[in-house]
Amino acid sequence: MKAEKDSTSTGNLNELIDGVLESIYVKELSINDGKFVTSNAIDTLKNRIDIEGLDFKMIEFYLGDDESKKQNQFFYGEDAAMEIRDASLYLSDEVHLIKGEKISVSSFKDEIEVENVSFEPREGALQEKDPDHIIRIFLPKVALTKANLKLLYNERKFEMDELMLNSPQVEFVERRKKKNQPSQNLSIKDLLEGYLTDVKIGKFDLNDGEVQFKNEAGERTNDIGFERFSLELDEVFFQPNSTKSISDFLFAKDVVLSLEKYRLKLRDNLHEFKADHVTIDSKDSLLSISGLSISPENPNQVQQVLDAYGKSVILDIQIPEFRAEGFNMRAAFEEEKLEIQQILIPEPELFMSRFRKKRSSNSSASLESSVEIKSLLTSYFSVIEIDSLSFSEGKIKYENFSGPKDIAFQEDNLSLKLKGFYVDNTGYEREGDRTFFSEEIDLKLKNYAFNLAGEITGLPQII
Repeated sequence: MKAEKDSTSTGNLNELIDGVLESIYVKELSINDGKFVTSNAIDTLKNRIDIEGLDFKMIEFYLGDDESKKQNQFFYGEDAAMEIRDASLYLSDEVHLIKGEKISVSSFKDEIEVENVSFEPREGALQEKDPDHIIRIFLPKVALTKANLKLLYNERKFEMDELMLNSPQVEFVERRKKKNQPSQNLSIKDLLEGYLTDVKIGKFDLNDGEVQFKNEAGERTNDIGFERFSLELDEVFFQPNSTKSISDFLFAKDVVLSLEKYRLKLRDNLHEFKADHVTIDSKDSLLSISGLSISPENPNQVQQVLDAYGKSVILDIQIPEFRAEGFNMRAAFEEEKLEIQQILIPEPELFMSRFRKKRSSNSSASLESSVEIKSLLTSYFSVIEIDSLSFSEGKIKYENFSGPKDIAFQEDNLSLKLKGFYVDNTGYEREGDRTFFSEEIDLKLKNYAFNLAGEITGLPQII
């Protein structure tokens, strides 16, 4: 079976009998071991579908002019079931394609199951195109339940109760750009345009995924990464053909995202953020992180980096558990506003060292003043607003080697509470006296020591 779209045909099979027969009706139609290809006559790889093996069963097959019999058809019949082998779907970005080893489609059950799914660049695409990124995905199985296949066929609107993805393997590859080549960012619109107009999913459930971020040489990139992830979305809706930004055409009522072994290189070019486990839960407005650390990315090259960027401060922060309650996830991802009601940080450990600074024309963000701290904080969010922030039973050690005498400060039981913390990147300053960007600070120190050029002095408790 082969259907080709060109300038004179819409691909509608009713055109085959126009002027020849009034109608064709078959109560039960079966096709065994067939093949199917649909493509554009001008560009045969654009929105192309290839099926190497097809078993097809349909009831109430009808071609003709009787509109009452064509109402809510599925492939020109009342209902149909297909077993597909070795199918390829060429996506609209003209780079990637989706392959499925075995696909079961049934409008009787409104279900789709796909085994051994792969998403990858098609052969020869990278010689013809120059995308900034490519994606490779492998899925052992995809299951869609209560999928309205007739709506998909007639209106290109894809609605389903649940989409489950188990153990996907994902690889993002960042490619080097050719000279004078315009940027080509990958988007949902680029991938699905021409196939779907609306997508609605009652529950999207992705479990135990593996992901790698690589460069073109196959090496892991250091800017960002995580090893495993899970994602749960409720009431998803997006429009692939929309010209709006992703935040305007992609919507999910609730999101639960879990990341394992998360890593982010900070924009000061010195430190990196690591976490054993990160959970973002919009249902409970919660952000929780376990095993959080901020430390130099390359401990053996700290002095070279400090000199290269004209910096003087090194941080080593260890936080066993971080909990942010009342976290506004939509504001964070769509508006770049970090809005949190309460942050709880028990038993943190903070080590800070300051060295003599070597001046450099390459100076960038560093923790030299409140202005620079503010600049570093707002490099990720335009606004940061926290009603309450609490450190309890913390350890802190500060060493300063930048002056004529070495200075050290250490506290083994620190408690700190901040209220009304606020910074933004517009220069706006809230009214009233503020210390460390906060309306109120409650600091408690116990068992701390001050060291000035080798002389250690123990100080009494301060509350």
